[in-house]
Amino acid sequence: MKEAEFEGKTVEEALLKASAELGFNISDMTYEVLESERGLFGFLGASVRIRVRVPEDETPLAFRKEYVPGPGDTNLAEGLAAADESRVRGDFPIIGRQPGTDTAKVNKAIEAVEQLITGMGYQAKVSAKDTPEQILINIQSEHNDILIGRDGEVLAALQFLANKIVNRFPDDRKLVVLDAEGFKDRRETALGTLAKRMADKALTTKRVVRLSPMNPQDRRLIHMALRDHPGVSTKSDGDGNYRCLLIIPNILEEAGQPGRRGR
Repeated sequence: MKEAEFEGKTVEEALLKASAELGFNISDMTYEVLESERGLFGFLGASVRIRVRVPEDETPLAFRKEYVPGPGDTNLAEGLAAADESRVRGDFPIIGRQPGTDTAKVNKAIEAVEQLITGMGYQAKVSAKDTPEQILINIQSEHNDILIGRDGEVLAALQFLANKIVNRFPDDRKLVVLDAEGFKDRRETALGTLAKRMADKALTTKRVVRLSPMNPQDRRLIHMALRDHPGVSTKSDGDGNYRCLLIIPNILEEAGQPGRRGR
């Protein structure tokens, strides 16, 4: 039985580190949490230490790095480098009342995001653009790396809280969408690059490529990037925080090992 300890901001991050270092799939491991300290929004400033165990007879992963699309992964780093790093969104103009817009709700959304960021101990310039379907909020700050968080988790938490504040009543709900320095565009480009590279790997090896656990937004971006790919299909697999994505060569579907488009 192989045994080692790993630390991360979340259990998932610690497990990804264990998978990358030990060279085994997360599903092949058992673990116990030794220490856990929660941070703001459940992860900012949080710390988790786990002990991982892997049976001696488990088979190591054949392509370790390709399975880990995390912030330190070579493939994702290359994908980010391939994105246009100079593409930074400027201020959104706060537009006046027009058909399909709601200035009061826009101002409420800006105020909510400003108060949330101030409550975290940071300062930011918040601007907005109103559309008939959404309120698009842009954040500019010296601390954008913190406000975005690992894989955009802090930004997602801020967006969730802003929607709870702005959309208290069901009859006039309008989705509030947060971004910071074009993060979402760069993330989409990076994951699209990774998806195509892993699709090529699946076709070359004629084997299913399993990516490490992702949040629903990232899984959707992978699905969308490969939606029209002629040689592979995608499928989500697993539960909860361990839900991951499979890239399946169509040749396996034809052989009776079906894959499907997932969520």
